[in-house]
Amino acid sequence: MGEKSIHHSHRQRMYERIRRNGFEGFSEHEVLEYLLYFALPRIDTNPLAHALIDHFGGYTQVLEASEEELRAVPGVGPASARLIHSILMFSRYYQLCKVSDFKQLDSCEKLVEYCVPLFHGITNERVYLIMMDDRLKLLGTVLLGEGAVNTVDVPPRKLVDLALRYGATNVVLAHNHPGGFALPSQSDIRTTQNLKFTLKTMGIDLVDHIIVAQEEGTSMLSSSRMPEMPGINLGSTLHE
Repeated sequence: MGEKSIHHSHRQRMYERIRRNGFEGFSEHEVLEYLLYFALPRIDTNPLAHALIDHFGGYTQVLEASEEELRAVPGVGPASARLIHSILMFSRYYQLCKVSDFKQLDSCEKLVEYCVPLFHGITNERVYLIMMDDRLKLLGTVLLGEGAVNTVDVPPRKLVDLALRYGATNVVLAHNHPGGFALPSQSDIRTTQNLKFTLKTMGIDLVDHIIVAQEEGTSMLSSSRMPEMPGINLGSTLHE
């Protein structure tokens, strides 16, 4: 009973701290310890929180781990692994809901704001195609591909097929640099130019390419990195 009372008192003090100040002043293992309360209501979760931090190297790495990786840590059962792995998915869904009412993406700023949540908590490289009509009204957003870091391809035929299926006349590419910077590489610029040319032959304008990393985004158009083709100027398509 004494040990149970100690754990109960500790949890009550933790609850009071959170009610007063949220997670302000908490260490990484304390936040993880609190999270584990919901999966392990009758167990002292402090040692397990320390074990997870030690195993993965930090709080962010713990949240980014797969359920299988989490289960490899002694003491982590299916419920705990599922709970921890779900946190970023809940957070990403929240971020996406915040921009779900965007109907018109008529500025580079809106595009960046819309695109950043697409990659929240994502550790692999992903590429999305954002499709719009002549007035830059949002028609749909589709995941084009996903792979390991820097290994996802963008098939031109797939872009054309999707754009035609949605009736899009303007499209935007968005992809992430996991662990890198929100800046286009030379490869990104070459790929953008090739795709822009292919789409243009079908009457579709690739108006921007958004690069996302570390919860930040860069518009190639607004940063004057969007490649131009002879006789084509998309600089006025969006309000920079």
